[in-house]
This record gives sequence, structure tokens and C-alpha cells, in this order.
Amino acid sequence: MPDNRRTGALEDFLKDLIELGDRLLPHAEASTARAKELGARFPSVATKKAVLHTWLAWQREPGRPYGVAIKAHYLRDDSDAARRFVRWFGLVFGIPEGR
Repeated sequence: MPDNRRTGALEDFLKDLIELGDRLLPHAEASTARAKELGARFPSVATKKAVLHTWLAWQREPGRPYGVAIKAHYLRDDSDAARRFVRWFGLVFGIPEGR
């Protein structure tokens, strides 16, 4: 995990960047689960990725890659999770805060 504390995939971190209370996220989770029941072919280990991509498909510009989704503000770069990651990244790579 990018926060270097939890286990998980990149998608777990990116999910933390979605606006709290977003009403589409639970629908994306339910829709992805239902799609799997109906025979969607993604492996179970890719469920988190499928949920995130489903959610991204419902944004203003569907199908944006993760980095573009952050730049488009679909994923919040001002969340606590994002700030902690930027602080950690700066410490690891010697980048002063505020740059």
C-alpha cells in the first residue's frame, strides 16, 4: 500500500481518495458483484480494480486512467490519505514540503 502501513492494492489507496459519502461507489460495488454473479470474467482477486474502473466509467469523462482521474479531480488529491502519501514520498525521496 502507498501508505506503507496497510496491506492491500493500489486500488485500496485510490478508493480512499474518493469523496466521502460518494453515492456512486456503493452502487459500483453492488454492480460489480452482480456482474460477477452473471458471469463477468474478471478474476476474484481483481474485484477492487473492477469496482474502481466501474466507478471511473461513471465520471464526466469515462475510462480515465488513475493519474488522469486525479488531475481531473475525480479522485481527491486533498484528502488526508493523499496528504500523508505526499508527506511520506517527500521524506523518502528528500523532497521538501511545499514543492
